Amino acid sequence: MSHSHGPDGPAGPALTNITSQPSQQQQQQSGIAQPPPPVVLTPALLESLKVSKIFKDNTQAITSIHFDDTGSKCVTSAADESLHVYDCYTGKVTSLEMSPLDDQFLAGSQDTVRLWDLRSPNCQGALSVMGQPVVAFDPSGLVFAVALGGILRLYDVKSFDQGPFVTAMIGDSLGITHTSIYATQIEFSSDGKLLLITTGSDAHYIVDAYTPSNTMFKLVGHNTNTFGNEPFTSGSEACWTPDGKCVMSGSRDGDIYVWDISKAIADQAAGIVNGSASGGANNSANGGGSSGNLLQSNGELRPFKTLKAHGTPSHIVAFNPKYLMMVSGSTELAFWEPDPNAAVVDALHDFSKGSRY
Repeated sequence: MSHSHGPDGPAGPALTNITSQPSQQQQQQSGIAQPPPPVVLTPALLESLKVSKIFKDNTQAITSIHFDDTGSKCVTSAADESLHVYDCYTGKVTSLEMSPLDDQFLAGSQDTVRLWDLRSPNCQGALSVMGQPVVAFDPSGLVFAVALGGILRLYDVKSFDQGPFVTAMIGDSLGITHTSIYATQIEFSSDGKLLLITTGSDAHYIVDAYTPSNTMFKLVGHNTNTFGNEPFTSGSEACWTPDGKCVMSGSRDGDIYVWDISKAIADQAAGIVNGSASGGANNSANGGGSSGNLLQSNGELRPFKTLKAHGTPSHIVAFNPKYLMMVSGSTELAFWEPDPNAAVVDALHDFSKGSRY
């Protein structure tokens, strides 16, 4: 017997209910949330039915179909002697994150975040949210973060059903209205102290994971309009380097931009900042090292390096967690390694052996 997920990945039930519901008084007494009213199956509604997804898992005719009592699972048998279990939930999964601790993973979809376990076909729990969430586990696997637009929430994995233990507005501490921010991805640094919040617009954000109300930096200088207003949202627009010191991001102009977060933290602590955020990109963003200070007094941080890459928007950037290798994607896929002739570490340096640099 095999288990098949819904059309867009694993998720739990979120189906239109056509059965009778408990009375409002019964719901209030039991403390359960009131579900939407039942739908009346009119002829017009039946006439509007259309195919939303076709599964081709069987080699011979299906002989039996049954639903479980919750309506969330569909079981089929076929003449090829196979059994298949399907999740009936059809919501699109917009964010997926594996736990670093065990076989659990988070799946974010429209209005819902679900916790799953690879060892079980059943959803371990669900959070009702408003909109399309993005999710991330911290390195310990004990905490996970959910971002909705410009709102960030942190949950304890063992008691997430009790609600977030912290809620923060991204950007507020920098004087940025959080409603102007739409998070497309969140990622903890390797030490769990910082959060990278990416967007498809002209800025990414670095948030203090221990004090989420503190948005430390606004990363700018990477999103030119070379290709106009072409959509630039993939959910992997930027990433941390494995040591948690730098952030790398794709851009609409196809290049890869690099920010030194560890230096910015040191400069901020020492009060070494430029007084104005006006003016163009620092020349060092197009050449060698980080000459000059790239941190502004308003928290804006410019990249110290630009890597010439794709001729079309680079939507995806990822860093190999084990080897000194980066991958970026546009309409093509590029693997990045250090110049083997340069006086640097070997391109296949194993991060598990000694320092990363």
